[in-house]
Amino acid sequence: MPTPLAHAGFALAAALLGRVDPGARHGRREVLALVVLANLADVDFVPGLVTGDAVAFHHGLTHSVLFALLAGAATARLAGIERRLAVVVALSHPVLDWLTGEPGADVARYGVALWWPWPARYMCDVHVFGAYHIDTMGLVGGVLTAGALGPLAREVAFVAACLGVAAAGRALSKPPVRGA
Repeated sequence: MPTPLAHAGFALAAALLGRVDPGARHGRREVLALVVLANLADVDFVPGLVTGDAVAFHHGLTHSVLFALLAGAATARLAGIERRLAVVVALSHPVLDWLTGEPGADVARYGVALWWPWPARYMCDVHVFGAYHIDTMGLVGGVLTAGALGPLAREVAFVAACLGVAAAGRALSKPPVRGA
């Protein structure tokens, strides 16, 4: 599954394409709200960590299209962000998690409940992100293993690509300077 790095990187790229100015005071607040929104779905780790099975409740309700639409609309209203931008960022979390897996992964346990409350879980056959194995140290322990270097490198490349596309898109969409 993507770490908070990938979710935050996508949110930052979306903010740049959405014409949010991270240098402005209001823009910094918008970017922070979008980064939190992009990672909000992983709040479902908390009950699992309390019960001793980190992924027991993971990829359920909070990883659904319904939750993303509601969380995006609420964040847009509370933080003064364009609704479309907030909803896209909220939807990015379950979509990126859907692109996660490894051959033979248990879809019932690691798939994403995109259409909750219907019980089916989905996992894409194209595994963009690797599955980090959650151990007693939690996600940090899974990311710090030698087997995680490949997935982590793909994740960094994904974030770099998102930010590069956003920067290029933003530069190309600037209005021409008049009188020059």
